[in-house]
Amino acid sequence: ASTAAAEMPSAEATPAARMDVATKEASPREIGQIVELSMQVAIDIDPDGWASVTYRQHLLNLTAHPVARIARELWFETVRDRIKITPVDGDAAGHRLVIHRLHDTGNLVKFACLISPPIAPGEAAEVEYRCDGGRFVEDHYWRHSIHRPTRELTIWLRHRGAQRLLNCTATEEQVSGAEHSATDDLRWDYDQGDV
Repeated sequence: ASTAAAEMPSAEATPAARMDVATKEASPREIGQIVELSMQVAIDIDPDGWASVTYRQHLLNLTAHPVARIARELWFETVRDRIKITPVDGDAAGHRLVIHRLHDTGNLVKFACLISPPIAPGEAAEVEYRCDGGRFVEDHYWRHSIHRPTRELTIWLRHRGAQRLLNCTATEEQVSGAEHSATDDLRWDYDQGDV
């Protein structure tokens, strides 16, 4: 058995024991926060520009309280009536998700992911939801904001029928407002007429 496996608390571990194990590898800025161990975003754009965006978040609760709500927002330049947000089935630990719309202006929606049962201190959970109804028309750009410590962000984009990539850039905006190119981290390919 590896050392890491020996240190994992049992399912019956107390919240204090779970938190102790969870914080061992955390950076000082993560302590007391909800940490996104990973955020995966899959954007699938059909030939007419209509998009489906699926988010999968692997969250770790490093706060002292159970987490039952995560605030999110989504924006599209063009929408079909309104953005539809649908939770995907719960994770292996039985966490379920309900979407609570907070503010809706048509092409911008602010919402909360209500998680049941709440994510206990020191516990990790995976939540997933899908957003439909947005469209890429002329300015094929998309923005994702990160509001909590995030260890890994992966964005997959498939533009069906695009045939050829003309330009592709990525920019990372710092808390200070400064922007840095993230283009070196981009990877792209062609697949049967899709980019």
